Amino acid sequence: DAAAGHAHAPRQEDARELKRLGEQHAEAGDWDLAYAAFQSALRTAADAPNVVDVAALHELKAQTLLAMGSDFEAARAAEDATRADELWPHGFHTLGRAQINMGELCM
Repeated sequence: DAAAGHAHAPRQEDARELKRLGEQHAEAGDWDLAYAAFQSALRTAADAPNVVDVAALHELKAQTLLAMGSDFEAARAAEDATRADELWPHGFHTLGRAQINMGELCM
């Protein structure tokens, strides 16, 4: 059905645009707006997981939460990133940062 395909395409583009918007807000230090954009991108990406890198969205959300001082929530988001892509090192790096902030990493 062409109409259904057309209706789905804007949602895919929305996920990309929300990711870009979140990155812009994060670069400006607008953490609340960045978090909201990444959350919206993740919700939109659930319908189009091949359009945006879901692991990257979770990791960006985790970085934003770290900047906001929400270390526990950041660790959970970073864990989501590592589950989304078990071979992507950035998710594990951000998870480690969150765990260090919480004092959970023992050497």
